[in-house]
Amino acid sequence: MWYGQDPHYALRFTHYDMSSDPQIQEIKDKLDLVELISEYVTLNRSGNYFKARCPFHQEKTPSFMVSPDRDRWHCFGCSEGGDGFTFLQKIEGLDFPEALSALAQRTGVVLKKRSPQDKKQADALQRVYNCLFDAASVYQIILRDADGAQEARAYVESRGVNKDTQAAFMVGFAPEKWDVLYQTLSKRGYDVSDLLKAGLVIKSDRGGFYDRFRDRIMFPIFDHHGRVVGFTGRMLHNTQKGGKYVNTPQTPVFDKSRLLYGLDRAAQSIRKAGKAIIVEGQMDVIASHQAGIENTVASSGTALGEAQLKLLKRYATKLKMAFDTDEAGQKAARRGIELALSLGFEVFVIELKGDDGKDPDDCISKSVEVWKQRVDEAIPFVQWAINMAVTNFDIASARGKKQAADDVMGLIVKIPSVIEQDHWMRSLSSRLSIALDVLRSEYGNKVAVKASRQTQKTEKRSSAKKNPFVLLLALFVRLDLDKALLDEFDEQFYPQALHPLVKFVKTGYTDDTTIEISNVLLMRVELAYPSFSTEQLHDEFSDVREYCSKQLLQRRIASIAHHIRDAEARGDNDRVAQLLEVYTSLREKSGA
Repeated sequence: MWYGQDPHYALRFTHYDMSSDPQIQEIKDKLDLVELISEYVTLNRSGNYFKARCPFHQEKTPSFMVSPDRDRWHCFGCSEGGDGFTFLQKIEGLDFPEALSALAQRTGVVLKKRSPQDKKQADALQRVYNCLFDAASVYQIILRDADGAQEARAYVESRGVNKDTQAAFMVGFAPEKWDVLYQTLSKRGYDVSDLLKAGLVIKSDRGGFYDRFRDRIMFPIFDHHGRVVGFTGRMLHNTQKGGKYVNTPQTPVFDKSRLLYGLDRAAQSIRKAGKAIIVEGQMDVIASHQAGIENTVASSGTALGEAQLKLLKRYATKLKMAFDTDEAGQKAARRGIELALSLGFEVFVIELKGDDGKDPDDCISKSVEVWKQRVDEAIPFVQWAINMAVTNFDIASARGKKQAADDVMGLIVKIPSVIEQDHWMRSLSSRLSIALDVLRSEYGNKVAVKASRQTQKTEKRSSAKKNPFVLLLALFVRLDLDKALLDEFDEQFYPQALHPLVKFVKTGYTDDTTIEISNVLLMRVELAYPSFSTEQLHDEFSDVREYCSKQLLQRRIASIAHHIRDAEARGDNDRVAQLLEVYTSLREKSGA
């Protein structure tokens, strides 16, 4: 896009003071909203307004309106609306500071300078991004030009990846030597703390440093803003220890659960096509893009998570998925698909047949047209699940029929739309030769109960988020539980007014103040859960305790990140390496 010439530009103002309204107003005054939006959708004048099909949901009749006089846009189909900032945020997946800096650059407005501390933090993160981009460039040059990379070049070419595609995806090669990247980047002025923070080097037991990736074909991983955030390295020879594929570890900029390989290049094609094609690996994406099917991204071997799906939903709500045909691959894919269904996606399955190939890359190498045909022929996932259930279970027997129904109904209840649920229940009824009334009698209540429980869970979670530690104490007092259940939470995490009660919980000491607070909290529980049984309150306590534990873990992660910045500022590389191990461990524990 127009600001993409410098993908790091927005990052420089991540810590910009958003309260500087005069500058925001200056940007609005200079911004041509119609011109901005026209770069993403085709606008047609209608009186004093402009109309278009909404880029944020699928529609046949244009309901997206832009008013240049009011400097506003609004969609009457999905109720999204706002100004130039909100439009850019939503369509490009930017946060406000990023949108602000992008529009400032567009309009020529110079933003207010940051504080020294803000600049220091932003510059440290910028060095990590720069370091990763330079690493990708080094690997790319080695693959393209180095005498010792002939075998790597031959391998990449044998996979059918042409020179232009190699350059577009910055495919590279990490040689077998222990410290080629470390030495190269060090000479370019990068400190070892930058390399550690980027996940590019590892500290040895002897105190030295060596490259994380060696003797591997390198695939840089870009975030959806086009910044290199990490790598996947594919083993070239089987003589090296480690898995066939090695990824960058969790870092301040690399979080595998929030990334989709190829999205930076596929986003606009996904939006234009109205659907995303999801494949397993990097080579599947590269082959598909090279074949002209550019709305393709990869989950990189993991089940689709909520963060990835929410990212995709900015561009389309229809997914066509090609996943491994083995049992493990299908189970992993199903977890992600169930989540996608619950989030309102339409999910289709791309089926490779007979001699098509074992995966999309293999299929494309044999016939691009066959791959395109299989994409066009993709069937709804629930239909695919019904077909699989009929194949995998003995539906001629009562038990097999029940197993098949249980398997498919487990998916149908995930679908938010009652109309779609009814459609698939009718289809399942027909395939299993079960009367629709019988199917509804057996599962209808479960669908209703699940919806009710989901609503109740959402309401409870919303309540917990408002003041989770207060609610935790209130339920603790109401249920008279073992104090060991609260041992992980220190007094500092509770509001000051509750400290006497916390002391009582921890030590058993009581006074008039403690009794009064206890009575107030008991009334709070009665008001919040008037119809809850004791069993339900125990379940709620477990839910809130889990939520508080996650909050506590996030605070610890933030604290470690702060200490890492301090250690970097002091130049204490050993401490940085130490803290990065703790940081990575906590991030993995949090599942972030």
